[in-house]
Amino acid sequence: MSVPELSHVSCNNTKDDHSRDEELVSLGTRNEVADTRITVRSGLDTLVSLVIPVRDTRLHLLERALTSATTQSHRNLEILVVDDGSTSTTADFLDDYARRDPRLHVVHQTNQGVAAARNRAIADARGVFIGFLDSDDYISEDFVASALGVQRRTGADIVFGQMAVITLGSEVRWRALRSTDQDVILLKGTQLEVARAGALSAALSHYEDAPAETLTNVVGALFSMDVVRGVCFPNGVKHGEDRVFNSVALSHADIVAVARQTWYTYDRTDESGVTHNFCASRIPELLPTIDAFARAGGLSSYPPPEREAACVKSGAALGILNYVKLAVMSCARQRGLSGAPMLDEMLQAVRSQNAIAELPRIRSTDRVIAALAAHGSARPLVAVGKIRLAQAGISRGLRRASRALGAQAGQGRVALPH
Repeated sequence: MSVPELSHVSCNNTKDDHSRDEELVSLGTRNEVADTRITVRSGLDTLVSLVIPVRDTRLHLLERALTSATTQSHRNLEILVVDDGSTSTTADFLDDYARRDPRLHVVHQTNQGVAAARNRAIADARGVFIGFLDSDDYISEDFVASALGVQRRTGADIVFGQMAVITLGSEVRWRALRSTDQDVILLKGTQLEVARAGALSAALSHYEDAPAETLTNVVGALFSMDVVRGVCFPNGVKHGEDRVFNSVALSHADIVAVARQTWYTYDRTDESGVTHNFCASRIPELLPTIDAFARAGGLSSYPPPEREAACVKSGAALGILNYVKLAVMSCARQRGLSGAPMLDEMLQAVRSQNAIAELPRIRSTDRVIAALAAHGSARPLVAVGKIRLAQAGISRGLRRASRALGAQAGQGRVALPH
C-alpha cells in the first residue's frame, strides 16, 4: 500500500503558509519505509518506550499513572516523562520520582501542548516499540508483556487493546471485540483504509461501547518504531490529535492487531465531557484540527489525490463535520447569535480545505447541517442547533415523565392503559 503523497502533518505551529508548507513532515512511500525496516522480534529483552506527557496533573493521579508504568511485568522499559511547563510542585514531584527508578527520564520544557510533548519523547525514544499513557489514566500490569506477546504471534506493526472508559456511574469499553470474535483480530489491506477513515470520523460516547475497529486513541497500544518514525502529532492541535496520528500511522502499517484484553483505563470521573464543556469562545481552537484532518485525509488539494482511498477522504470530511456540529451546538447554547462570527470563520476554514466538496456526499442524519455548512451559513446553522437543543430537552422531559409514571404504577398509584 502506498502512503498518500498529501498525507502530511505539520510539526510546526506557524501561521505563515509558505513556511508551514516547507516544514511539513513527509511520510514517504510505503516501499521506502519497507526498504529501511528491520525484522522485529519482540521478547523479554525488547526495549519498550513509554511516553507520559504531564501538565500539572493532580499528584495522586500522576502517581497512579507513574506507578502503573514502573510496575509493568515487562521490565525492560524506558519511561519518558515530558513535563510540559508544570508548576514547581509537579516538576519537583517528577524529579523525586525519577530518582527512585533509573528507567524514568524526565524532560522539562515550556508549555507547548501535549502534541509537542509527545513529539519530543518520540524523537528521544530508543525502544523497538513505543506506547503512550496520559498522566491521569493508568495501564494494567501486563500491558507491555501481553501486547508484545500478541505482536510476537501475529507480526503486527501496531497492537491495540481494549480501553475501559470510566465516568461517574458508568463504565464502557472502547475497541471492544464482539463475543463471536477471536481473542485477536487482524486488520490488513482495505481493512486498514476503513480503520483510517474511522479514526477520523467516529463519534464516540463515554457512555456506549465502541467496536474494535474504532482506532481513535493512541493510548493502550504499542507501535513499532519503524511505523512511528517519520510520523508526528500535529503541533497546535488541541482536539483530535490522536485521530490524526493514528490515521497516518495506520497508512504505514501492513498488519494491525486488536486484542480482547483491557490494558488501559481512561478515567473521566472528574469530567463531564468535551461536548458539554466546549463553549463558543473556544471555536478558534478547532481551526488547526480542521487543517490537520484535511491533510491526513488528502483533502488539502482539489480534487483530492486519486491514490487516497475514497473512504479515507469521506472519513476526514465526516470528522470535520463532527467538529462543525460541536461548534454549532456551542453557539446554540448561547443567547442570541453571539457565536455566529466565530462559526463563520470556522466555515471559511472548512471551505478552504476542500472538505466542503466531500460533505454533500455524506448520507447521515446530519445532512441538513452538512448542506448549510457547504453554503457557509452560520446563522441558519445556529438556528438548527437551537431546535435540536429544544428537541433534546423535550425528549429528556418525556423520558423523565415516563419513568415517573412507571415508578408510580409499580407502587399501585397509577393504572397504565393496556
